[in-house]
Amino acid sequence: LAFLAHGKGEVKWNDCPATWSGFVEKIQTLGIPVSEQITMCVSSESIKETVNAFASARQSTGFAIDGMVIRVNSFALQEELGNTSKAPRWCIAFKYPAEQGLTRLLGVNWQVGKNGTLTPRATMEPLQLAGTTVQHATLHNIDEILRKDIRVGDTVIVEKAGEIIPQVVGAKQEERDGSQIPVVPPSACPICDGPVEKEGPKIYCVNPECPAQFREKVKWFAARDQMNIDGLGDKVVDQLIDAGLVKHFSDLYKLTSEDLLPLEGFAQKSADALVSAVSESKTRGFARVLSGVGIRLIGRATSKVIAKKYANLALLKAADVEELLMLEDFGQITAETLFNALHSPQGEELFSRLSDVGVQLQSFETSSVDPVFDGKVIVITGSLEQWDRKKLTEELEQRGAKVTGSVSKKTDIVIAGEKAGSKLNKAEELGVEVWNESQLMASLSE
Repeated sequence: LAFLAHGKGEVKWNDCPATWSGFVEKIQTLGIPVSEQITMCVSSESIKETVNAFASARQSTGFAIDGMVIRVNSFALQEELGNTSKAPRWCIAFKYPAEQGLTRLLGVNWQVGKNGTLTPRATMEPLQLAGTTVQHATLHNIDEILRKDIRVGDTVIVEKAGEIIPQVVGAKQEERDGSQIPVVPPSACPICDGPVEKEGPKIYCVNPECPAQFREKVKWFAARDQMNIDGLGDKVVDQLIDAGLVKHFSDLYKLTSEDLLPLEGFAQKSADALVSAVSESKTRGFARVLSGVGIRLIGRATSKVIAKKYANLALLKAADVEELLMLEDFGQITAETLFNALHSPQGEELFSRLSDVGVQLQSFETSSVDPVFDGKVIVITGSLEQWDRKKLTEELEQRGAKVTGSVSKKTDIVIAGEKAGSKLNKAEELGVEVWNESQLMASLSE
Protein backbone atom coordinates (compact mmCIF):
# COMPACT_ATOMS: atom_id res chain seq x y z
CA LEU A 1 0.00 0.00 0.00
CA ALA A 2 1.01 3.61 -0.60
CA PHE A 3 -0.53 6.99 0.17
CA LEU A 4 -0.26 10.70 -0.57
CA ALA A 5 -0.86 13.15 2.28
CA HIS A 6 -3.72 15.44 1.32
CA GLY A 7 -4.69 17.15 4.60
CA LYS A 8 -3.22 18.35 7.88
CA GLY A 9 -5.49 16.48 10.29
CA GLU A 10 -4.64 16.97 13.96
CA VAL A 11 -1.03 18.11 14.25
CA LYS A 12 0.83 19.22 17.38
CA TRP A 13 3.72 21.19 15.93
CA ASN A 14 5.08 24.35 17.55
CA ASP A 15 6.55 25.72 14.33
CA CYS A 16 3.79 24.48 12.04
CA PRO A 17 3.78 26.46 8.77
CA ALA A 18 0.97 28.98 8.31
CA THR A 19 -0.06 27.70 4.86
CA TRP A 20 -0.86 24.41 3.20
CA SER A 21 1.89 24.91 0.60
CA GLY A 22 4.43 25.55 3.36
CA PHE A 23 3.16 22.53 5.26
CA VAL A 24 3.62 20.33 2.20
CA GLU A 25 7.20 21.50 1.73
CA LYS A 26 8.01 20.73 5.37
CA ILE A 27 6.51 17.24 5.49
CA GLN A 28 8.28 16.34 2.25
CA THR A 29 11.59 16.86 4.06
CA LEU A 30 10.39 14.27 6.60
CA GLY A 31 9.87 11.73 3.82
CA ILE A 32 6.07 11.96 3.76
CA PRO A 33 4.79 11.62 0.17
CA VAL A 34 2.58 14.33 -1.34
CA SER A 35 1.05 14.88 -4.76
CA GLU A 36 3.35 16.20 -7.46
CA GLN A 37 0.38 17.96 -9.06
CA ILE A 38 -0.08 20.59 -6.31
CA THR A 39 -0.28 24.02 -7.97
CA MET A 40 -0.51 27.50 -6.46
CA CYS A 41 -3.15 29.63 -8.23
CA VAL A 42 -3.65 33.36 -7.77
CA SER A 43 -6.89 33.90 -9.71
CA SER A 44 -10.05 32.10 -10.79
CA GLU A 45 -8.68 31.97 -14.35
CA SER A 46 -5.50 30.20 -13.26
CA ILE A 47 -7.63 27.71 -11.31
CA LYS A 48 -9.65 26.93 -14.45
CA GLU A 49 -6.47 26.57 -16.52
CA THR A 50 -4.95 24.15 -13.99
CA VAL A 51 -8.11 22.02 -13.79
CA ASN A 52 -8.43 21.85 -17.59
CA ALA A 53 -4.74 21.06 -18.09
CA PHE A 54 -4.88 18.17 -15.64
CA ALA A 55 -7.92 16.61 -17.37
CA SER A 56 -5.71 14.67 -19.81
CA ALA A 57 -2.61 14.42 -17.61
CA ARG A 58 -4.51 12.49 -14.91
CA GLN A 59 -4.60 9.40 -17.11
CA SER A 60 -0.80 9.03 -16.78
CA THR A 61 -0.54 9.15 -12.97
CA GLY A 62 -0.72 5.38 -12.54
CA PHE A 63 -3.77 5.49 -10.27
CA ALA A 64 -7.41 6.54 -10.69
CA ILE A 65 -8.23 10.22 -10.14
CA ASP A 66 -11.76 11.56 -10.59
CA GLY A 67 -11.20 15.24 -9.77
CA MET A 68 -9.19 18.01 -8.14
CA VAL A 69 -9.57 19.80 -4.80
CA ILE A 70 -9.32 23.59 -4.73
CA ARG A 71 -8.46 24.90 -1.25
CA VAL A 72 -7.63 28.15 0.52
CA ASN A 73 -3.89 28.11 1.22
CA SER A 74 -3.84 29.97 4.57
CA PHE A 75 -4.64 27.88 7.66
CA ALA A 76 -5.80 31.05 9.45
CA LEU A 77 -8.32 31.76 6.69
CA GLN A 78 -9.42 28.13 6.74
CA GLU A 79 -10.14 28.47 10.45
CA GLU A 80 -12.02 31.72 9.87
CA LEU A 81 -14.17 30.23 7.11
CA GLY A 82 -14.96 27.18 9.25
CA ASN A 83 -17.23 24.30 8.26
CA THR A 84 -20.84 23.54 7.57
CA SER A 85 -22.38 20.50 9.27
CA LYS A 86 -21.18 18.37 6.35
CA ALA A 87 -18.10 19.94 4.78
CA PRO A 88 -15.44 22.63 5.12
CA ARG A 89 -16.17 26.03 3.57
CA TRP A 90 -12.54 26.58 2.56
CA CYS A 91 -12.25 23.93 -0.15
CA ILE A 92 -14.30 22.54 -3.00
CA ALA A 93 -13.96 19.48 -5.23
CA PHE A 94 -14.13 19.57 -9.00
CA LYS A 95 -15.16 16.27 -10.62
CA TYR A 96 -14.21 15.36 -14.17
CA PRO A 97 -16.87 13.81 -16.43
CA ALA A 98 -16.86 10.02 -16.14
CA GLU A 99 -15.82 7.79 -19.05
CA GLN A 100 -18.84 6.16 -20.71
CA GLY A 101 -19.40 3.03 -22.79
CA LEU A 102 -22.22 1.14 -24.52
CA THR A 103 -23.33 -2.45 -23.92
CA ARG A 104 -26.50 -4.56 -23.79
CA LEU A 105 -28.56 -5.09 -20.61
CA LEU A 106 -29.09 -8.83 -20.14
CA GLY A 107 -31.04 -8.84 -16.87
CA VAL A 108 -31.78 -7.21 -13.53
CA ASN A 109 -31.51 -8.90 -10.15
CA TRP A 110 -32.27 -7.38 -6.74
CA GLN A 111 -29.65 -7.40 -3.99
CA VAL A 112 -30.60 -7.06 -0.31
CA GLY A 113 -28.46 -4.74 1.84
CA LYS A 114 -27.92 -4.90 5.61
CA ASN A 115 -30.74 -2.44 6.26
CA GLY A 116 -33.13 -4.30 3.99
CA THR A 117 -32.75 -2.03 0.96
CA LEU A 118 -33.41 -3.85 -2.32
CA THR A 119 -31.01 -2.47 -4.91
CA PRO A 120 -31.41 -3.35 -8.61
CA ARG A 121 -28.18 -4.70 -10.16
CA ALA A 122 -27.70 -4.84 -13.91
CA THR A 123 -26.05 -7.80 -15.63
CA MET A 124 -24.65 -6.74 -19.00
CA GLU A 125 -22.50 -7.95 -21.85
CA PRO A 126 -18.89 -7.26 -20.73
CA LEU A 127 -17.29 -3.96 -21.75
CA GLN A 128 -13.98 -2.22 -21.04
CA LEU A 129 -14.43 0.92 -18.97
CA ALA A 130 -11.82 3.05 -17.16
CA GLY A 131 -9.26 0.27 -17.38
CA THR A 132 -11.39 -2.65 -16.16
CA THR A 133 -13.89 -5.15 -17.54
CA VAL A 134 -17.41 -4.28 -16.39
CA GLN A 135 -20.29 -6.77 -16.43
CA HIS A 136 -22.43 -5.54 -13.53
CA ALA A 137 -23.64 -2.05 -12.58
CA THR A 138 -26.06 -0.40 -10.21
CA LEU A 139 -29.45 0.84 -11.39
CA HIS A 140 -29.97 2.74 -8.10
CA ASN A 141 -33.70 2.20 -7.52
CA ILE A 142 -36.97 1.41 -9.28
CA ASP A 143 -37.95 5.07 -9.68
CA GLU A 144 -34.71 5.78 -11.56
CA ILE A 145 -35.30 2.76 -13.79
CA LEU A 146 -38.81 3.97 -14.66
CA ARG A 147 -37.71 7.58 -15.07
CA LYS A 148 -34.99 6.60 -17.52
CA ASP A 149 -37.25 3.93 -19.08
CA ILE A 150 -34.50 1.29 -18.95
CA ARG A 151 -35.56 -2.15 -20.19
CA VAL A 152 -33.97 -5.59 -20.35
CA GLY A 153 -32.47 -5.99 -23.81
CA ASP A 154 -31.71 -2.29 -24.22
CA THR A 155 -28.41 -0.91 -25.40
CA VAL A 156 -27.43 1.03 -22.29
CA ILE A 157 -24.96 3.79 -21.46
CA VAL A 158 -22.65 2.84 -18.60
CA GLU A 159 -20.18 4.98 -16.65
CA LYS A 160 -18.12 4.65 -13.49
CA ALA A 161 -19.32 7.01 -10.78
CA GLY A 162 -16.23 8.58 -9.26
CA GLU A 163 -14.20 6.34 -11.58
CA ILE A 164 -15.07 3.43 -9.26
CA ILE A 165 -18.71 2.28 -9.18
CA PRO A 166 -20.29 1.28 -12.54
CA GLN A 167 -23.78 2.66 -13.07
CA VAL A 168 -26.31 2.61 -15.90
CA VAL A 169 -27.10 6.22 -16.78
CA GLY A 170 -29.52 5.71 -19.66
CA ALA A 171 -30.77 3.65 -22.57
CA LYS A 172 -30.46 4.11 -26.35
CA GLN A 173 -34.21 4.03 -26.87
CA GLU A 174 -33.88 4.76 -30.59
CA GLU A 175 -32.21 1.35 -31.05
CA ARG A 176 -35.15 -0.68 -29.69
CA ASP A 177 -36.70 -3.37 -31.89
CA GLY A 178 -39.71 -4.25 -29.73
CA SER A 179 -38.13 -7.21 -27.92
CA GLN A 180 -37.11 -5.21 -24.85
CA ILE A 181 -38.85 -6.06 -21.55
CA PRO A 182 -39.79 -3.46 -18.89
CA VAL A 183 -38.28 -3.97 -15.43
CA VAL A 184 -40.84 -4.99 -12.78
CA PRO A 185 -40.12 -4.38 -9.07
CA PRO A 186 -40.18 -7.44 -6.79
CA SER A 187 -43.38 -8.15 -4.83
CA ALA A 188 -41.44 -10.11 -2.17
CA CYS A 189 -37.85 -10.27 -0.92
CA PRO A 190 -35.77 -12.35 -3.36
CA ILE A 191 -33.83 -13.92 -0.46
CA CYS A 192 -36.38 -14.66 2.29
CA ASP A 193 -39.67 -14.23 0.37
CA GLY A 194 -40.72 -11.83 3.14
CA PRO A 195 -42.88 -8.72 2.63
CA VAL A 196 -41.45 -5.63 0.96
CA GLU A 197 -42.47 -1.99 1.27
CA LYS A 198 -41.75 0.99 -0.95
CA GLU A 199 -40.69 4.21 0.73
CA GLY A 200 -39.89 7.06 -1.60
CA PRO A 201 -37.73 5.71 -4.42
CA LYS A 202 -36.51 2.66 -2.45
CA ILE A 203 -37.94 -0.78 -1.79
CA TYR A 204 -37.23 -2.49 1.54
CA CYS A 205 -37.48 -6.02 2.86
CA VAL A 206 -39.26 -5.57 6.21
CA ASN A 207 -38.54 -9.07 7.51
CA PRO A 208 -36.21 -8.44 10.50
CA GLU A 209 -34.80 -11.98 10.15
CA CYS A 210 -33.94 -11.87 6.47
CA PRO A 211 -30.70 -13.91 6.16
CA ALA A 212 -29.19 -11.44 3.69
CA GLN A 213 -29.33 -8.77 6.38
CA PHE A 214 -28.64 -11.05 9.32
CA ARG A 215 -24.82 -11.12 9.42
CA GLU A 216 -24.48 -7.34 9.58
CA LYS A 217 -27.37 -7.12 12.01
CA VAL A 218 -25.69 -9.50 14.47
CA LYS A 219 -22.59 -7.29 14.40
CA TRP A 220 -24.81 -4.29 15.08
CA PHE A 221 -26.71 -6.16 17.83
CA ALA A 222 -23.49 -7.00 19.70
CA ALA A 223 -21.93 -3.53 19.41
CA ARG A 224 -21.23 -1.23 22.36
CA ASP A 225 -24.20 1.09 21.82
CA GLN A 226 -26.63 -1.82 21.56
CA MET A 227 -26.24 -5.01 23.63
CA ASN A 228 -22.57 -4.28 24.41
CA ILE A 229 -21.37 -7.89 24.27
CA ASP A 230 -17.66 -7.78 25.10
CA GLY A 231 -15.60 -10.07 22.84
CA LEU A 232 -18.26 -10.46 20.16
CA GLY A 233 -16.56 -8.49 17.40
CA ASP A 234 -17.02 -8.69 13.65
CA LYS A 235 -14.56 -11.55 13.15
CA VAL A 236 -16.18 -13.70 15.84
CA VAL A 237 -19.66 -13.02 14.41
CA ASP A 238 -18.43 -14.20 10.99
CA GLN A 239 -17.00 -17.35 12.58
CA LEU A 240 -20.23 -18.15 14.42
CA ILE A 241 -22.42 -17.67 11.37
CA ASP A 242 -20.06 -19.53 9.02
CA ALA A 243 -19.95 -22.45 11.47
CA GLY A 244 -23.75 -22.57 11.56
CA LEU A 245 -23.84 -21.83 15.30
CA VAL A 246 -25.89 -18.65 15.00
CA LYS A 247 -28.88 -18.45 12.68
CA HIS A 248 -31.03 -16.22 14.87
CA PHE A 249 -30.32 -13.56 17.50
CA SER A 250 -31.56 -15.99 20.16
CA ASP A 251 -28.89 -18.54 19.17
CA LEU A 252 -26.27 -16.26 20.74
CA TYR A 253 -27.78 -17.00 24.14
CA LYS A 254 -27.59 -20.77 23.58
CA LEU A 255 -23.84 -20.82 22.91
CA THR A 256 -21.65 -22.90 25.21
CA SER A 257 -17.91 -22.91 25.73
CA GLU A 258 -17.82 -26.30 24.01
CA ASP A 259 -19.36 -24.71 20.88
CA LEU A 260 -16.64 -22.06 20.78
CA LEU A 261 -13.52 -24.10 21.52
CA PRO A 262 -13.20 -25.56 17.97
CA LEU A 263 -13.18 -22.04 16.49
CA GLU A 264 -9.91 -20.29 15.66
CA GLY A 265 -8.66 -18.04 18.44
CA PHE A 266 -10.65 -19.60 21.27
CA ALA A 267 -9.26 -21.30 24.36
CA GLN A 268 -11.16 -22.25 27.49
CA LYS A 269 -10.75 -18.87 29.18
CA SER A 270 -11.81 -16.79 26.17
CA ALA A 271 -14.73 -19.12 25.41
CA ASP A 272 -16.00 -18.90 28.99
CA ALA A 273 -15.61 -15.11 28.93
CA LEU A 274 -17.70 -14.72 25.77
CA VAL A 275 -20.47 -16.99 27.05
CA SER A 276 -20.56 -14.94 30.25
CA ALA A 277 -20.61 -11.62 28.35
CA VAL A 278 -23.51 -12.81 26.19
CA SER A 279 -25.46 -13.85 29.27
CA GLU A 280 -24.86 -10.48 30.95
CA SER A 281 -26.42 -8.69 27.98
CA LYS A 282 -29.84 -10.21 28.75
CA THR A 283 -30.54 -7.36 31.16
CA ARG A 284 -29.35 -4.41 29.07
CA GLY A 285 -32.92 -3.10 28.92
CA PHE A 286 -35.74 -2.69 26.43
CA ALA A 287 -34.29 0.33 24.60
CA ARG A 288 -31.06 -1.48 23.72
CA VAL A 289 -32.95 -4.55 22.48
CA LEU A 290 -35.16 -2.40 20.26
CA SER A 291 -32.14 -0.61 18.85
CA GLY A 292 -30.14 -3.83 18.51
CA VAL A 293 -32.51 -6.00 16.47
CA GLY A 294 -32.28 -3.65 13.50
CA ILE A 295 -35.85 -2.56 12.87
CA ARG A 296 -35.62 -0.02 10.07
CA LEU A 297 -35.70 3.62 11.27
CA ILE A 298 -35.43 2.54 14.92
CA GLY A 299 -31.96 3.49 16.08
CA ARG A 300 -30.42 4.25 19.45
CA ALA A 301 -32.07 7.63 20.05
CA THR A 302 -35.47 6.54 18.76
CA SER A 303 -35.46 3.37 20.87
CA LYS A 304 -34.85 5.46 23.99
CA VAL A 305 -37.85 7.63 23.16
CA ILE A 306 -39.97 4.49 22.74
CA ALA A 307 -38.78 2.81 25.94
CA LYS A 308 -39.37 5.98 27.94
CA LYS A 309 -43.07 5.88 26.97
CA TYR A 310 -43.54 2.10 26.76
CA ALA A 311 -41.60 0.28 29.47
CA ASN A 312 -41.98 -3.22 27.99
CA LEU A 313 -42.86 -5.07 24.81
CA ALA A 314 -46.46 -5.79 25.83
CA LEU A 315 -47.22 -2.10 26.31
CA LEU A 316 -45.56 -1.19 23.03
CA LYS A 317 -47.46 -3.84 21.06
CA ALA A 318 -50.73 -2.56 22.50
CA ALA A 319 -50.12 0.87 20.97
CA ASP A 320 -51.65 1.61 17.56
CA VAL A 321 -50.12 3.79 14.84
CA GLU A 322 -51.95 6.90 16.04
CA GLU A 323 -50.49 6.49 19.52
CA LEU A 324 -46.99 5.92 18.14
CA LEU A 325 -47.33 9.12 16.13
CA MET A 326 -47.54 11.02 19.42
CA LEU A 327 -43.97 10.00 20.31
CA GLU A 328 -41.27 12.67 20.01
CA ASP A 329 -39.91 13.07 16.44
CA PHE A 330 -42.15 10.27 15.10
CA GLY A 331 -43.68 10.67 11.66
CA GLN A 332 -46.15 8.51 9.77
CA ILE A 333 -43.47 6.38 8.10
CA THR A 334 -41.58 5.64 11.33
CA ALA A 335 -44.79 4.84 13.23
CA GLU A 336 -46.09 2.50 10.53
CA THR A 337 -42.70 0.82 10.07
CA LEU A 338 -42.42 0.07 13.80
CA PHE A 339 -46.03 -1.13 14.07
CA ASN A 340 -45.71 -3.42 11.05
CA ALA A 341 -42.38 -4.85 12.26
CA LEU A 342 -43.77 -5.66 15.70
CA HIS A 343 -46.93 -7.30 14.38
CA SER A 344 -45.49 -9.19 11.42
CA PRO A 345 -45.08 -12.98 11.82
CA GLN A 346 -41.31 -12.51 11.71
CA GLY A 347 -41.42 -9.78 14.37
CA GLU A 348 -43.64 -11.88 16.62
CA GLU A 349 -41.21 -14.80 16.34
CA LEU A 350 -38.15 -12.58 16.85
CA PHE A 351 -39.22 -11.20 20.21
CA SER A 352 -40.77 -14.48 21.33
CA ARG A 353 -37.51 -16.35 20.79
CA LEU A 354 -35.48 -13.65 22.54
CA SER A 355 -37.84 -13.82 25.50
CA ASP A 356 -37.60 -17.63 25.57
CA VAL A 357 -33.80 -17.46 26.07
CA GLY A 358 -34.11 -14.94 28.89
CA VAL A 359 -33.58 -11.58 27.18
CA GLN A 360 -35.53 -9.08 29.26
CA LEU A 361 -37.91 -7.06 27.09
CA GLN A 362 -38.52 -4.35 29.66
CA SER A 363 -36.82 -1.24 30.97
CA PHE A 364 -34.74 -1.44 34.14
CA GLU A 365 -33.53 2.14 34.40
CA THR A 366 -35.10 4.04 37.24
CA SER A 367 -36.22 7.55 36.45
CA SER A 368 -33.49 10.05 37.29
CA VAL A 369 -34.92 13.09 35.54
CA ASP A 370 -33.06 16.23 36.59
CA PRO A 371 -35.07 19.49 36.44
CA VAL A 372 -31.92 21.30 35.30
CA PHE A 373 -31.73 19.16 32.15
CA ASP A 374 -35.22 17.71 31.70
CA GLY A 375 -36.61 18.58 28.28
CA LYS A 376 -33.53 20.57 27.26
CA VAL A 377 -32.01 20.23 23.79
CA ILE A 378 -28.23 20.14 24.23
CA VAL A 379 -25.29 20.15 21.80
CA ILE A 380 -21.76 19.12 22.84
CA THR A 381 -18.78 20.56 20.96
CA GLY A 382 -15.03 20.65 21.46
CA SER A 383 -12.96 18.40 23.73
CA LEU A 384 -13.74 18.02 27.44
CA GLU A 385 -11.13 17.16 30.07
CA GLN A 386 -13.31 15.24 32.50
CA TRP A 387 -15.88 13.63 30.22
CA ASP A 388 -15.88 11.19 27.34
CA ARG A 389 -18.46 12.56 24.90
CA LYS A 390 -20.40 9.31 24.65
CA LYS A 391 -20.62 8.90 28.44
CA LEU A 392 -21.66 12.52 28.86
CA THR A 393 -24.39 12.05 26.25
CA GLU A 394 -25.72 9.04 28.15
CA GLU A 395 -25.60 10.93 31.46
CA LEU A 396 -27.50 13.91 30.04
CA GLU A 397 -30.10 11.68 28.38
CA GLN A 398 -30.66 9.83 31.65
CA ARG A 399 -31.34 13.20 33.26
CA GLY A 400 -34.02 13.94 30.69
CA ALA A 401 -32.11 15.94 28.07
CA LYS A 402 -32.07 15.40 24.33
CA VAL A 403 -28.54 15.53 22.89
CA THR A 404 -28.29 16.47 19.21
CA GLY A 405 -25.44 16.99 16.77
CA SER A 406 -26.25 20.40 15.34
CA VAL A 407 -27.11 23.85 16.68
CA SER A 408 -30.46 25.40 15.77
CA LYS A 409 -33.06 27.76 17.20
CA LYS A 410 -34.44 24.78 19.13
CA THR A 411 -31.14 24.27 20.97
CA ASP A 412 -31.28 25.26 24.65
CA ILE A 413 -27.64 24.77 25.71
CA VAL A 414 -24.31 24.31 23.94
CA ILE A 415 -21.60 22.70 26.09
CA ALA A 416 -18.30 23.98 24.67
CA GLY A 417 -14.95 22.40 25.44
CA GLU A 418 -11.48 23.22 24.13
CA LYS A 419 -11.18 23.95 20.41
CA ALA A 420 -14.94 24.33 19.96
CA GLY A 421 -15.48 25.33 16.34
CA SER A 422 -18.37 26.31 14.10
CA LYS A 423 -21.06 25.01 16.49
CA LEU A 424 -19.94 27.50 19.12
CA ASN A 425 -19.96 30.29 16.54
CA LYS A 426 -23.48 29.40 15.46
CA ALA A 427 -24.66 29.24 19.08
CA GLU A 428 -23.36 32.76 19.66
CA GLU A 429 -25.04 33.99 16.46
CA LEU A 430 -28.39 32.53 17.56
CA GLY A 431 -28.06 33.65 21.16
CA VAL A 432 -28.06 30.09 22.51
CA GLU A 433 -26.83 29.66 26.09
CA VAL A 434 -23.21 28.38 26.17
CA TRP A 435 -21.67 26.48 29.07
CA ASN A 436 -18.03 25.69 29.69
CA GLU A 437 -16.98 22.51 31.45
CA SER A 438 -16.99 24.18 34.89
CA GLN A 439 -20.62 25.23 34.47
CA LEU A 440 -21.49 21.71 33.32
CA MET A 441 -19.83 20.10 36.35
CA ALA A 442 -21.57 22.53 38.71
CA SER A 443 -24.97 21.77 37.18
CA LEU A 444 -24.41 18.03 37.32
CA SER A 445 -23.56 18.34 41.01
CA GLU A 446 -26.73 20.23 41.94
